Formats: sequence, structure tokens, C-alpha cells
Amino acid sequence: MIKSYMNLEHLHNNIHWLVGGDDEGPYGHMFSVPVAAFDPVFWLHHCNIDRLLHLWQSANPGNWFHQKKGRQPDRSPQQPLIPFHISGDRGDFYDSNKVRNVDALNYSYDYMDEITDEYGDMIPEKSHLYINKLYGPPENAFKDCRRELDPVINVVYDRYAFNGRAYFLLFFLGDVDRTVSWKKQTCLIGSIYTFTPIVTQDNVVCSNCYEQQKAHVLSRAQIPITRVVPSQKREERDEAKNYLTKNLKWVAVFQDGGQVDGSKLKDVNITLSIGVNQLREDLGRESSFKFEDYQDVEFDWNKAYCG
Repeated sequence: MIKSYMNLEHLHNNIHWLVGGDDEGPYGHMFSVPVAAFDPVFWLHHCNIDRLLHLWQSANPGNWFHQKKGRQPDRSPQQPLIPFHISGDRGDFYDSNKVRNVDALNYSYDYMDEITDEYGDMIPEKSHLYINKLYGPPENAFKDCRRELDPVINVVYDRYAFNGRAYFLLFFLGDVDRTVSWKKQTCLIGSIYTFTPIVTQDNVVCSNCYEQQKAHVLSRAQIPITRVVPSQKREERDEAKNYLTKNLKWVAVFQDGGQVDGSKLKDVNITLSIGVNQLREDLGRESSFKFEDYQDVEFDWNKAYCG
């Protein structure tokens, strides 16, 4: 499924990098897992992540925890969220079910009236309309609902490939200027930041990271590149494939800008997929766009690596 690659964690991690610093330093607190919460921006960032999750919940009220077969089972929604106490009683902790609704914490969002009925229940149709108005295209765009080819990069990667040492996957379209740092390239079109601490068994910074590394849990991310590919170069699938074959490049680098040996990225699996997107006739649908007919394209990622 093309939709299964995009996730909130990927976006969350990139904000930590963009706010916290780059390979030239000095680094801000947001760049490092152990001290990120000391930056006031951290709290603004996570409040916004909560808001985005709430919008997703309002549009998908039936979705919550889903147990799937994998290397590491998902945690239960009844698992205590230590150290967040409900009261002063020992062992009385919140769990995910208890905070599924924001009113359980006695707060709300200013848009609640736009997505609920008179009883305060969230209505998915209203949520879709609100989200589309907030983030969708302007209304005049619906006068020309043309179909467009939509190339995307889907990535599976191991956040703990270097024992938790954080690294980036960077994607470029065009010629890379080797006199400029990787993350300041004008042709940079997308990035993935692992945002991980060094992992040890007694690591008090992130015990969950240790468990995920031990279970060899892999992560996913997606880089939409439709808008950076000239429209005249993606009128046909073969045309888009040929253009991307000539121009699309990538590299993995550590926080300090040092390049990663591509042969060490054993669990990185990248695919280029091309499908079709088209604006629907109005803003009130589940999505402003409909996406269909995505097919993986043969692409030599080893050759495209900036070695």
C-alpha cells in the first residue's frame, strides 16, 4: 500500500533536525534525544504533533491500536504510560485508552465546534471538510481537475543500524555541488532523519529504543516528489522514469556531515513508485485527491548513491 509509508514519526524526527542544527554546528538541544525537552520549542513541536494526531483521530474514529504480526508486537493500549500519574496513588498511571479523548485531560482545540455535532461527538465527514479546507488546495484549483503522474520515494530503513548513532538519508534531483555541505544543496528534495540516541542495554535515555534494536524493528518513510519534477517531464510514465534515472541521487550521512559507506546500509530498501493523482470535484470528500494505479519502477539505487 502506497499510503502505509507516510507517518507522523518521520515528520516529527525531521522537525527535530531542522530546529536543532546541521552538520556545521553548533547543535541545539532539539537535535539530541537526551536533551531535546530542555528547548521550549520542544513543547510547541509536540503540542503540534498532538494536534495533528487529533485531526487524524477525528477523521478515523474507528482506528486505534491494531496488533499485527511482526518482529515486535505493538504495546497494549492498557500499558501504563509511566511516569504520568492520574492521582497520587502508587501505580495509578494513565494509559493510552484513558487519554484517547482530549477532554479526559480537560483541554480542547479551538476547532472542535467545526468537527463535532451538538452532542460533542466527532463527525468524520466534518473532520475531512475541515482538514481539506485547512491544508487542501484553493477552491479555484477544482476548476481544472486534471490527472497528474505522481512519483514518490518509499523507504524502509533501520534507525539503529549504527547502534543508534543518528544519520540522515538525503535525496537530490540534479547535480550535487561537492563544495557545499550535503544538507545545504539547492537540489535537495527530501530527507529522513533517524533521531536516535546511542543504544545500550542499560540506556535510561530510551529503553524502547533498546527493545526495538534487539527485535530488529525497521521504520518506514515516504518522500513525495511530484512538485519538484517539472510537469513536462512527467506527462508519461516512461518519460518520468527516464528523467528520474538521470537526475535522482541519494546519500546517507551522519550528524557531523560524514558520509556513510553505502555498503553498510544493509537494511535500507528504497523503491520509486509512480501513480496517478487527481483532484476530486469538491473539498468535502475523504481526501481532496484520489490516488491510484501506483507501480514500482525499476531503479538502480546503488548507481544513484553519491559515493
